[in-house]
Amino acid sequence: MTEPLGELNPLYRSYSFKFRLNQHLTQVLLKLSRAKNNLADLVDITDLPLRQVPGQWRYQSALALKISGKYGNSPEEIAQILLSNFPDSTDFLIKRVQMGRLEWEVGENAIASWLTQCLHLPTSPEKQQIPNLSRLKALDKYTTIPIHYTYNRCASLLHLGASEQLIQLSPPVAHHPRTWLAPQPVPWTVEATSTLAFQHPAEIKLIAAQIQFMDALTDSPSDDWPKFGLVLSEAFLEFHRFCRIWGEVQQHTPPLSQGRLGLIQVTQNLLQLVLTP
Repeated sequence: MTEPLGELNPLYRSYSFKFRLNQHLTQVLLKLSRAKNNLADLVDITDLPLRQVPGQWRYQSALALKISGKYGNSPEEIAQILLSNFPDSTDFLIKRVQMGRLEWEVGENAIASWLTQCLHLPTSPEKQQIPNLSRLKALDKYTTIPIHYTYNRCASLLHLGASEQLIQLSPPVAHHPRTWLAPQPVPWTVEATSTLAFQHPAEIKLIAAQIQFMDALTDSPSDDWPKFGLVLSEAFLEFHRFCRIWGEVQQHTPPLSQGRLGLIQVTQNLLQLVLTP
């Protein structure tokens, strides 16, 4: 029987927005359990309904719908009670209720900070005393080939970016991926507005797939991790198809080229977790 990575090692919990949001919801329910609105007694706090909206940086929860049938109030009323007790968070800046469903959007500053975290994600699990995360050996070639191709494509593009002096990477070492050195900080945001520089649908989809991948390492069985690696690989290939780095982009908006190379480094780091060390 496979175990979720969260039970094996808490390291990656800090990279999971879903885990953070789940913690916030648990705190709300425990707070209400000490008040007259004893909602915590009506739901299993170890299994809260929470899902990422596909391809986006938003999460939805049917928690209010789940509670309302037992509590007697409408889902909208329950949702408002939950939201009014939701702690202030720099991660989840937008909160709303739609048809009784709670919805949060991850803030752009939180995304930028998270990307920086993932940029320096440990890429040698054995050296960090992290359990071996490789799950690709037992899978068929139709799963392994796209992930290996994407990983190698990321490495090639990063090497080219270093050759073009857009970025700096650590010196090449046999059998070890190069790591990001500069620029620091990575221009994830537009300096004048502090908003994310990534507005193309393929960029948004890639970041969403990266977030989904890290969430999966926290709460999905290890046998499922390659599946999310494949989703990430597909999102990267779409990003690579539509989001230019070289030519006019490199010439006129080099920070955007550097930011997109940063997304490539993050993708490589994440895929490394499901590839044989």
